[in-house]
Amino acid sequence: MFGHTKTIVALKRHLQGLPVISSPSFRRLTWYTLLLFVVLGSLRLALAEDVGEIVSALGTVEVLRQGRWQPVATGEKVAAGEAIKTGEGSRIALQLVNGAQLKINANSQLELKHIVSQEGLAPTANAPTLNILRVPQGEIWVRSNGIPLELQTISVVATIRGTEFNLAVKPDHSARLAVFDGLIDFHNAQGSVLVEANEQATVRLGEAPRKTVLLNPIDAAQWSLYYPGTVSYRDYLLAGQALPHPNGRSQKRPIAASQATVEQLISQAETRFNSGNRQEARQLFAQALQHDPDHPHARTGLGWTLLEAGAVDAALAAFQQVRPPTLMSAVGTANSLYQLNRFTQADQVIAETQRQFPQASLPWVQAALNALIRGRVDEAHRALDQALTRDPRSALAHSLRSNIYLVQNQKERALEAAERAVAVNPSSPTAYLNLSLVKQAEFNLNAALAAAQKAVALDPENPQALIQESRLLFGMGDIRQATQLAQQAYQFRPGDPIVHSTWGFLQLAQGRIQEAIQSFQEAIAQDSTLGEPHLGLGIALFRQNQTEAATQEILKATLLEPKVSLYSSYLGKAFYELKDDRATQKHLAKAKQLDPHDPTPHFYDALRLQSYYQPIESIHQLQQSIDLNDNRAVYRSQLLLDEDLATRGTALGRIYNEVGFEQLSLYEARKSLTNDPTNYSAHRLLADSYSTLPRHEIARASELLQAQLLQPINIAPVQPQLAETKLGILTTLGPVTPSLYEYNSLFLRNHSNLALSGLVGNHDTLSDEAILSGLYNQFSYSLGHFHYQTNGFRENNDFQHDLYNLFTQVAVTPNFNLQAELRRRETDQGDLSLYFSAAPSTQERLKIRQDTARLGTRYTPSPQSNVIVSFIHADREDRKSSPDKLSETESDQLEGQYLFRELAYNIIAGGGLAKTAREASYLQNSQQAEHTTVYGYANIALLKDIIWTVGLSHDHLHDEIEDIHQDQLNPKLGFRWNIADNLQFRLAAFSTLKRALVVEQTIEPTQIAGFDQFYDDLNGTKAKIYAIGLDAQFNNSLYGGIQGSYRDLDVPFPNYLGHITYQAEQEQKLLAYLYWMPHPYWAIQNQVEIEKYDAKANLTHIETLSVPLTVRYFRPSGFFAELGTTYVWQQFTGIDFDLRDLQSKTDHNDFVVVNAAVGFRLPKQQGSFSLEVSNLFDQEFQFQDMSFRNSYQNLENPRFIPDRTILSRIKLNF
Repeated sequence: MFGHTKTIVALKRHLQGLPVISSPSFRRLTWYTLLLFVVLGSLRLALAEDVGEIVSALGTVEVLRQGRWQPVATGEKVAAGEAIKTGEGSRIALQLVNGAQLKINANSQLELKHIVSQEGLAPTANAPTLNILRVPQGEIWVRSNGIPLELQTISVVATIRGTEFNLAVKPDHSARLAVFDGLIDFHNAQGSVLVEANEQATVRLGEAPRKTVLLNPIDAAQWSLYYPGTVSYRDYLLAGQALPHPNGRSQKRPIAASQATVEQLISQAETRFNSGNRQEARQLFAQALQHDPDHPHARTGLGWTLLEAGAVDAALAAFQQVRPPTLMSAVGTANSLYQLNRFTQADQVIAETQRQFPQASLPWVQAALNALIRGRVDEAHRALDQALTRDPRSALAHSLRSNIYLVQNQKERALEAAERAVAVNPSSPTAYLNLSLVKQAEFNLNAALAAAQKAVALDPENPQALIQESRLLFGMGDIRQATQLAQQAYQFRPGDPIVHSTWGFLQLAQGRIQEAIQSFQEAIAQDSTLGEPHLGLGIALFRQNQTEAATQEILKATLLEPKVSLYSSYLGKAFYELKDDRATQKHLAKAKQLDPHDPTPHFYDALRLQSYYQPIESIHQLQQSIDLNDNRAVYRSQLLLDEDLATRGTALGRIYNEVGFEQLSLYEARKSLTNDPTNYSAHRLLADSYSTLPRHEIARASELLQAQLLQPINIAPVQPQLAETKLGILTTLGPVTPSLYEYNSLFLRNHSNLALSGLVGNHDTLSDEAILSGLYNQFSYSLGHFHYQTNGFRENNDFQHDLYNLFTQVAVTPNFNLQAELRRRETDQGDLSLYFSAAPSTQERLKIRQDTARLGTRYTPSPQSNVIVSFIHADREDRKSSPDKLSETESDQLEGQYLFRELAYNIIAGGGLAKTAREASYLQNSQQAEHTTVYGYANIALLKDIIWTVGLSHDHLHDEIEDIHQDQLNPKLGFRWNIADNLQFRLAAFSTLKRALVVEQTIEPTQIAGFDQFYDDLNGTKAKIYAIGLDAQFNNSLYGGIQGSYRDLDVPFPNYLGHITYQAEQEQKLLAYLYWMPHPYWAIQNQVEIEKYDAKANLTHIETLSVPLTVRYFRPSGFFAELGTTYVWQQFTGIDFDLRDLQSKTDHNDFVVVNAAVGFRLPKQQGSFSLEVSNLFDQEFQFQDMSFRNSYQNLENPRFIPDRTILSRIKLNF
């Protein structure tokens, strides 16, 4: 870069030794030659490739460029061949284009000899060592992020392949290497050693390197961490200021009688300042100075009011006018210089103050602050020891020590120091502020909020305390109150970087992306050492779909604050967006290492593993995330730093359902909803899990509706078939899996997504689906079409569906969103039911055309409260043949619900009205139906491990269509007992009334204590349900459980006169399940299910035993396979219509159905294809389904088909 300068000098010296030639042409040639060298050198300089960016520059930092040392600042680029040096008390953070991250300590020098720009951000670790750095002197911290590096010193060479380390080179050229992660070859001509994690090596010039154990890794690079030094000026008390004594002892200024008024004003001003009333204090100090312009206490007090207001230059000027200096003016001078980054001058003032006031602790506290900003942690500890020796009750000293431990991720020691600070001075805002930070790091947000509020009460104008309370409320979802507190903090300290950073996150949460970006950039400009605003800027850039730039910003956050687990988690998410699995895995592993108690990286890793074909390992990570989250719902991140799309998709349901663990999926979703009924992801998970259960269509569609109403805006595609019921598609085959599109973004991004799927099979089966979804700021949409057709396995068993869906959602404010949905269904079908003995119809046909319009809203008046409203209008036309019947139905459904949450309980209260009008060719007049319902539920945790569910609902049904008139009160009671960490007992008893709904969706809770309320019964069915269950996790790979239920039913049934009477029916069900994951590639599912149905009035009795056993295989390469067998035994008793006396007849049948599938998932989450066979051996059998117990078209999704079905499926995601 600067080699052309040496060339010119050498040329001049060469010319000086030649004979003098005075020819004008020769002189012109000489100058032309020199000019050419300069131009070529300058061109070379201009074309030099930038290889890094200065992320943070603190103090004096220079770069050797164009042959001379030049000052350099944050944000500037550096090129290969350049050198960087830092002055006394200075530091620099540098991010290279190949992904490596460096920090350079004070009095150090680094030469960028050769840097190779890599394609992407995570190059292959096996690449040759083409990146060479030279450290002539000083100290450097490096995180190579998988980049092969070579570090050269005079005495030794370090060859690095993917590691984190600290290298210190002393003036005598001896070197010390400390390795925190990875492996380094530390070598010279005399020998070499391999240094692994938690080891260190030393070397002297001319000697071979030697290796020792690194006892405390954090001590080796503690200078590289960011220590904010959180303090309150209320802990800098002004009353009783001391003046220096000539012999070194402090003395009080004598009060003359003429100065009584001045002293009174100063006393009042100091009292106001100490109580946090800065404005009045400043006015009183100014009045005192009018009487006595040279009064040291008045001038000192004025300086502190200016300093607290952020007018640092003015404060420094006021402090420097104090003659002689008081203790507080000297400390104020040092503090001002500290804030102006004039650390050397601050050190000089501190040393002089310590000499003049040898018994005072404050100078030593200020010395610790001055040392921390420059990473001199040992020096800071020694200064704090001196401060506590002089004043053991110094809350400032204890608080700063807590801050040091917290940054170093030593949370127990941080908590001990913070609690000691509170104990020695309960009136210290600094003590409570640091206690809040520690509690927040422990995820105890309630305790953190209480401590922050105490700090604000003690110091109402402290921007740090206000902003801490604001951030905690924001993390709890109270954006409105958080915004008000942030505005107050801004008024008191408009130039504070933490205030601007917090304001950026608040703007981001409200969809004001440009305002958020501006706030983050201002925070970075005000303090380049902070990592948080870079994280926020990265999230904002992701929102604008600038993925590469966003990832670079989050990388900067991990560079500046490498010990913050959350930053590494978000960096893992960022690489997930770039579809770089290796980097994603590495950074999530780093986050787990930094904070083993944080559930966030485990949750994201579960989603990563699921997306990269490792669902079993994904379950392990998800379970660990649940355990770390104290067995509460984990479908949200620990902080609401952005609206995390990981929690919005269907990925969790996919993880469980993909390995066939339906009961586990149901268990986790129901448990989460008991704890938090507003959890939209848990509602979606429950909807996905219901999709494989027979006679749960209304429950599935209802959970989907609740998930949609509660969700924030997102780009997740809305599949047209999700909200439709009774499509008659085989549950194990066909593109009906609700979790089909699991490839969701982990960040909100303004972009569009196209999802395609197709299916072909025997029986002329053909299906396709296309969904276009998109997101732009506060608006999202999804437009889709679904087509399915098949000829079926017998005559008149064909059907065809065409479904259309348009869904839009807009976030009017962070607390209020609206959504609208339009759906159309066109169906043409024959007889799809399965019969044990009766002959299927060869003539009966049904055509359905239904248009549905839905409006919904969610309003969140407070973090504890939510209000959702749903309105659904439907126009439906049913045309039946044999005989020909036409009916037209119009319906309106209006529902509202209030949800309230506290730690120990939650409440759900709501009601609805459904009106239906039907006209039919076989009716003389239009018929009406009206169903009203009101309900209230409460989940109450009276004890830690016991949750009671109590509720009551009332249904009023007036149905002219079915001739049903009912008023029914329905009590609800549920009980959950966590007998042990991995063993739960459940019990429930409740009653229901089946609603008469055209669109079978409701927002009333669908389950009580993990037992389902709503089944696909005939409209008007009255049910009393009693259920008991036990669920266990035997170890990390083995799950099991058993549950039984009894339903006592009164079912409306027309008598021989056509009038509706009620007949008694009973339904019993016993289910036992066992799930085993013996290997990361294998999953085994086994269930035993016994169902009994008894309707004595019509002499019908059905008893069914099914025993499915399924083995699934998953390879990380993307290959998957499945082999399942189900043994079914069924006994059927019913009226034999072939007999004249219509006597009942009993028969039974048993059979085995074998299903198989193989497939492959495409790289980078682009889709999959599969070949699936149901009833592989073409087994014929008799089986009676339960479709005759449903309303409308008497149809349910079949579990078995007595004919081989072969399907080939493809899914693509763009």
